[in-house]
Amino acid sequence: MENTTVCTQFRIEQGRFGAGWAARPSASGLLLRIHRWREIHRQRRELERLSDEMLKDIGISRVDALREAQRPFWDDPKL
Repeated sequence: MENTTVCTQFRIEQGRFGAGWAARPSASGLLLRIHRWREIHRQRRELERLSDEMLKDIGISRVDALREAQRPFWDDPKL
């Protein structure tokens, strides 16, 4: 018999090999992850387009904004 634990974004299943746990995204977890990646991409593009005055207002330099905008969408600061 398989033991299954459902987490927020992943379903963890213990297979027939006993101690070998494997994480696989559930369908809803995968959709949430894709939505999150799209949001990260959108935010980074917006940050890249801000004027120097707007960046100064939020306390970010142009160099920092460009560095953040160059990060890949899957590089999620929450993980």
